[in-house]
Amino acid sequence: MTKPQIYWAYLMERNISGHAVDAVLDVAWAAAVKNYARISIPYMRTDMARNRAVASFLELAGNPNDAIIMLDCDHIHPHDTLVRLAAQEPERGVVGALYFRRGEPYDPLFFVRLKDGKLHNPAEWDIGYLYECDAVATGAMLIRRWVFDKLIAAGYEYPWFQYAYLEGADFSMTEDIFFAGLCEKNGIHHYCDTSLVTPHLGIQVIGPETWDAYKLADPKILVDPEGAGLEVDA
Repeated sequence: MTKPQIYWAYLMERNISGHAVDAVLDVAWAAAVKNYARISIPYMRTDMARNRAVASFLELAGNPNDAIIMLDCDHIHPHDTLVRLAAQEPERGVVGALYFRRGEPYDPLFFVRLKDGKLHNPAEWDIGYLYECDAVATGAMLIRRWVFDKLIAAGYEYPWFQYAYLEGADFSMTEDIFFAGLCEKNGIHHYCDTSLVTPHLGIQVIGPETWDAYKLADPKILVDPEGAGLEVDA
């Protein structure tokens, strides 16, 4: 089998800051050195952009281990983000970098499903490790072609990313959690590489220090009486 090809797309729904521009220029240089192919996506809503990027990827990719890496523009991506994600073992079909929610409580955006049937942030984890999980946010995410092949074979055609407006619910499911749900139904694990941190851009730069400071100010948010982490609706 030929060496897997890496494709990457830069998604620009949100306004891009000068910090992010500088960072992505370094990312693009590293991609050029490695001969990674860029899939150009115009400015559009995030779920639509992800689906269009994946559709283009599937037209180009011939190896089940080929991968698409999607980067969001509201992050400061380390220059080696693409290279480090591409280095993950091919059997890990979905791998995301670590980043934190833009607003309070600034929690880490990867999740495990507990006995209550809901997704929660892990109560205990450390920077520098690869964690298997049930969902990881898509600010910097690698997905192998075999993942989409498996979803399509199971009857899950385009679109794979979509906002779900659930009747009677007071929330809408984000496109990354929707995708994670499809993967979960089909036995496809997600992974979060906490050694690769991509700070999130809001009115400030959101990184591990922001989360740590929030915990110190309000430690009761950390766990419920049974030791579960924070909950996300899904």
